[in-house]
Amino acid sequence: MMSGLVDVLTRLEAAKAIDHNRSAKTIGVLFTVKMYLEEAREQMARLQRAKSTGQYGFDSASVAVRSLHFYLICWRMIGKMIWALEKEFKFSAPKEVRGRDGGQLHLHSNARHDFEHFDERLRGKADSKGTRLAQPNILAVLVDDDLHMGGKIYRGVQTSLPKLEAIVRDLIQTMTAEAQQMLRDTATLSSDEA
Repeated sequence: MMSGLVDVLTRLEAAKAIDHNRSAKTIGVLFTVKMYLEEAREQMARLQRAKSTGQYGFDSASVAVRSLHFYLICWRMIGKMIWALEKEFKFSAPKEVRGRDGGQLHLHSNARHDFEHFDERLRGKADSKGTRLAQPNILAVLVDDDLHMGGKIYRGVQTSLPKLEAIVRDLIQTMTAEAQQMLRDTATLSSDEA
């Protein structure tokens, strides 16, 4: 699927519809998205392995919490790359994808933010919205499919990998369609000029 988009971007560049810089950076960002998706899969597998041991000692809990943290980072980085494709490279497809994600990118980004700034919140510091932790002594507790952190509950975090995969699939399909339309428009302009 990714190779089709890379092919269309290369053809757009050859047709002078987009410059080399935009094409190369877009391809780089898309490969970064795929890289973080693969890492998210690995982190979720580690989290599930740690939970499946049935032993809730420090080692398995440590692996689970670290894996969840890095999993949330993957969500955040994919969200940042989608934003970059929209804002920096002026594609409309990423905005459409963000509109269809059901707030998942935002939810996981907030969870990652709370995770990474937990030390500040423990000392009573409010987050950027002025909210203080309701239960500052709870770092991260996994209950069923939810992440409980400082009194906040992030629902569905542990089963969200298929949602992330769907977002990435949607991004590549939607960007491929947009790039193909750009290519058709370029061909139409060229034939009109001839």
